[in-house]
Parts: sequence; structure tokens; C-alpha cells
Amino acid sequence: MAQHPFATIDPAETNGAELATDLNGRWAAMLSLHSGTTRPAAAVAGTMWIDTAGTPIWTIKVYDGAADISLFAVDTTGNTARPSLGAQQLPTVSTFAGDAAETAFVLSAVPVGADALIVTIDGIVQQKTAAWSLGGGAGKTVTFTAAPPDGSAIVVTDLSDTAVLDPAQVAAVVGLSDALATVSGDTAAINTVATDLDGDDDIGTVAANIADITTAASNIAAITAAPTEATNAAASAAAALASETAAGVARTAAETAETNAGTAQTAAESARDDAVVAKDAAETAEAGAAAAALAAVAGAAASAAFRTRFSLALTRATVGFTNTDGGEVESKAIDAVRLTHDASTGEPLGLLVEPAATNHHITSNSLNGNGVVRMTVTDDDAVAPDGTTTAGTMTETATTGSHAAGASAGKYTIASAGAYYCLSAYVKDVGANTTQHSAIIYSAPFNGVTANWHGWQWDFATETLTPYQPANENVTVGYEKFANGWYRLWATRAPTGASGSGGVGFSFQNDGSSYLGDTDNSMAMWGLMLEEVESLDAGPSSVILTDGSEVTRSADLATADLSTISAFRADGFSLLVEATILDGDGVLLSVGKTSTNEIALVMDAGDLTLTGADSLDLTAASGLTPGDRVVVALRVAENDVAISVDGATVVTDGTHSLNADADEMQFGANIDGSAGLPCIIRQVAVFGPLSNATLEAMSNG
Repeated sequence: MAQHPFATIDPAETNGAELATDLNGRWAAMLSLHSGTTRPAAAVAGTMWIDTAGTPIWTIKVYDGAADISLFAVDTTGNTARPSLGAQQLPTVSTFAGDAAETAFVLSAVPVGADALIVTIDGIVQQKTAAWSLGGGAGKTVTFTAAPPDGSAIVVTDLSDTAVLDPAQVAAVVGLSDALATVSGDTAAINTVATDLDGDDDIGTVAANIADITTAASNIAAITAAPTEATNAAASAAAALASETAAGVARTAAETAETNAGTAQTAAESARDDAVVAKDAAETAEAGAAAAALAAVAGAAASAAFRTRFSLALTRATVGFTNTDGGEVESKAIDAVRLTHDASTGEPLGLLVEPAATNHHITSNSLNGNGVVRMTVTDDDAVAPDGTTTAGTMTETATTGSHAAGASAGKYTIASAGAYYCLSAYVKDVGANTTQHSAIIYSAPFNGVTANWHGWQWDFATETLTPYQPANENVTVGYEKFANGWYRLWATRAPTGASGSGGVGFSFQNDGSSYLGDTDNSMAMWGLMLEEVESLDAGPSSVILTDGSEVTRSADLATADLSTISAFRADGFSLLVEATILDGDGVLLSVGKTSTNEIALVMDAGDLTLTGADSLDLTAASGLTPGDRVVVALRVAENDVAISVDGATVVTDGTHSLNADADEMQFGANIDGSAGLPCIIRQVAVFGPLSNATLEAMSNG
């Protein structure tokens, strides 16, 4: 059978209540339905969508390349859905007891007309007009010409919702005689399905789940375009579904002629089973996981949602910070999920996962110390990016000379000689004049000489950032723009081979280091950090606040339990991963058991490789740098491994021997939590083994 339920991280099932809102659908189903009053402009043959123009009656449609075909109508008020293309409905049955006096009996719903009613007294069909008529209040009262006998059983069967026929649809059914014959002749398969309605195939009882159609439709987010190679398969799945539904129409039309309500109900259930068998056969014939996923979505609308989801378990022993959609910084409690956003646009980016990191600078919000020259430094004087009044300010004094604030020594101590270090701080112009400001690291471990200072020169007016020492090619700089006038600036430098202690200074510049100070020149500073990173291109991690001593933020350990995902099999699986890498070295994602990786996606000096047990080592992409977004699709099976990055031709390995016992997935680290890579996980989906062509199409996103 085609690979059909797939798995995605479910925001609603994580341990962060804000996850569903902040993630904005990025971890929702890989394929979902577009809803609106018009078909999406980019629709191709096989695209399914929800037409909301008839609110509260929504219509699920499929686009065949030329026109929209209506599949199902859904009443969003929660009432029974009425099919627009032969979705089987059970008749509405109303029962009453005669008392030899009462002649008028009120039905539970308004029928489409008297011809839709079968009226019996003690099992004997009563002739319309001669024995009874329809009318009364709201058009739903059956009135007998003579009162039924005392104790008689009155049954009114309303067939209004059992089928809606259209001449064009009937013609289509006539042209499908071969398919109908196949369904009607496959009694063994029908009986098998009938006995497994609640089994592992997730078919479910259609009639009992019709009320869930509204829920399924409302829970399906905007559809992501299926890969190009799967478009024809998706169209075939949609056509097969339409054929099955039309078969149900024809069968229902014949059964409505039955006068016995019990016989009609039994026949309707049999038709439902036939349709399920036909749908299952159509899905088996389809090739490609994307087409199968689309068929799964259609099946969810036709019966009941069976999309498999998995939840995320996250632990972090310390608090952590993340960017909000309002361009501010927010503190997250211990073990809380951290979703991050673009600081300037508010765009949701995904789950922030970071290894442990240490802020070596012991006073993140203050520059008071023995390095203040012709400046006034005030702690806790401005509102910081996190909304607290914890930012320090620096203001020039009206004297001539250099103007600097900081500490010449004793504010950080580092022992890693030959490591990369990133200096970062949040700054804001709070003065009446706009000037250039530069920040430098000086003293050991950079030997206290000008050539080894490392930092930036920043112009608020032009938003221009340059290395403080332009001649020093071993420094890279960058910045993010936040709300309320705040910027986060950073500079990363290559190793010097030294270690020791030192401090950070902020020096105001105005066409030179010596000038008459202006008391209207003032700048706020918050979140000063000095941390070790893996590469020259790396920026800072999330802010770590200090107040007199170094502070280490614990690693995020984000884990998914694969044993709960029906689409995952340890002896053969595929993954789709979309992520942004934030440093040059470390593990982006791993799958395995306890402390042993089955496979791991590893960043190594700009190369993204797939490694694992039995010496697996495939380089899938090269030349990547921190900040790059990648889409990775991979397949892992016995002697059959393949990986594609950003739509590139798959790289394969035919000798990998599986452990075949994997039961968990770790984000941003090895299974044991080691070799962490700072990254943002945008989405992850789990499938059965997919073809090379499908992997390439899926990663081309």
C-alpha cells in the first residue's frame, strides 16, 4: 500500500501553550487544504480546497485542470453534512406510537418533500395522499386521514439526505462500469474491510464519524503545493475518490426504492464498505508519498481524520530567551519550548534549539568599573528589550578628550586558547544627537595591543556596521534590528592562541577619539555577552544575562518518541527536515536509541553530512554558512540510504547495515545530547521509504 499517514510535529501537543499560536502552522501537517471563496491561483490538477462561499455550508472541491468538481458539502454549524456528490448518508428515522386519537405527528427535521418519506404503520407502507399528507408547522408534520390504532408502531423514514443525483454524474457512473464491476465482485475484500473497520488500517466507521467531517475540515491548514512529480498521481487519487463516490450514488439511488427502512439501512452500510474498499485499492495503485498524503487528506474529509501526529518533549535546566513576533526579547522558563521570530519582521521561524553556552562577561547590563573616562554611566536606567528597566546608559560629559566606558580588566576570564569568540550587545540611541559608537575587546586574551582588539563601529543614523579594526580580516560583524529602537550588534574573531582575562569597553567616536563631549550624546546598553563559538561566521546565541559572575545556559534537549508514530518503521523510514543552521559545526538532527545514533545530520566546516552506524558518511551539501536555511529529504533502509538537500540529486549508499532498533529523534544534538548545533527547526515529517525522485522533489522547497 502507498505510504499514507504521515507524521508532523503537533504544536498543540507540546509542553508550551504558546506553541500553536507562535508557530503559525509551520509545524502543522505537511499537506493541508486551502480554504477560501475562490480556488488558489497556483492550483494544478489534483489540488483540493474548501470553498467557504456558502457559509455555513462549505464545499470540499478538487480541481481537475479545467474546472472544480464538488466532493462534499460540510455544515460548519455542526449539523449533519449534506453530500453534493453522493456521500452516503443514513436515512433519518422518526418513530411514534398511535393512540387511536392523534392524527398529526411532527418530524425531527424538515424533509425535502413528501416524496422523500416512507411512512409505515406496524410495518405496512401507507399510501401518500390517501392515508397521509405532509404539511403543518414548518413543513415537517405528517398528518394521517384517520388516527392510527392505539399501540400501533408508526415509522417515518426520511431519505432527504441519502443521495443527490446529477445527470452528468449518472453519465459518469455509466462510463465506469468496469470499476463498478471490480468493486461489486470483490466480496472477499469487502468482508475483510468490514471486519477491520476499527483496526490498524485506521479506516474507522464512516457513518459514525460523519459528524467529525466539520472538525477535520476546520483543522486542515492551507495546503502546501505537492511536488511536481506527484501532481499527476494526486489527480489520479482525486479522480479515483470521485469514482468511488459516484459508485455510492448509483448504489444509493437503487436502495432508496426499498420500502423497508431496515433493509435500506443495511444496504447503505454495505455501500459504505464498498466505497472504503475502492478507496483503499486506489491508494494502493498510487506512487509517491506526496500523492498518498493528498489521498489521506481527501479520506479524512470523506470519513474521519486519521492524520498521525507526534508531540515534542523538551528539557532545559535553565531559563532561556527568544525573539517575539513583536520584535522584543522574552524569557522562557525552565523546560519551556522556545519558538523564535525574525526580529524586524515578526515572521515565525520555528523551534529554537541550542547547546549549552556560557556568557564569560560577568556584568551583562553594566559598564561601571575602572574604565569609565569622561562618561557618566548609570545602571538600570532604561527599558531593556525584554521590557524590564535593566538597561544601563552611557552619557558624555562636556570635557575634551576620549569618551569611553567599560572595564580594563577582570570582567571576563577564558581558558580556551585558539578558540573563536563572539562579542555581542543590545544598544539603543537615547540621546538628542546621533553619533558613531564603537565597542572593543581589549587586554588579554588578545594581548592588549590595538591589532588584537575586536569589535564594531556602528552608526545609528545610517545603520552602518563595520569591524572596529578594518585592517583586521579575522573579524566578522553583524546585527539584528529589534523594536523600540534597539539593535543587537556582534563581532566574531578568529583565535589568537592566547587565553586570560580582560574587559569590554564602549568608546564614543566623533571624527576622532578626542573631542569636546556633548551631554546630549547618550546610549543604552543591555545583554553584553562574550561567548565561545565554532566558526568565524557564527553570530551570538540567545542572550544570557549575568550579574557578577559567569552564567551558563543549559542545552535544549528536544526529543520525539518515534515508537508512537505509525508512519515510522525502524527498518525503513524517510524524513523531511527544514531548518536554519546557526553555527558551523555540530549535529542538526539524529535518530537512534538511548545513546546510539542510527543516523545523524552533521554540520562540519560548512559540509552537511549524513553519518551513522556501520561507517555511514555521505556529504550531501557543501559551502553552507551560519544563517543558511536547508530542506533535507532522506531515506534509510537496509543497504539503501539516500539524501537530497534543496532539490539536488540524491547521494546514496548501498552498504549501510541497520541497527533497526531506533525509537527516538533528537533535534539539534546526538541521541545522547552531545555535539549540539544551534539551529532553528522549521518542520519535520516522517514517512515510509520514499523513492529518489520523491526525495528530490520534496527537498526542492
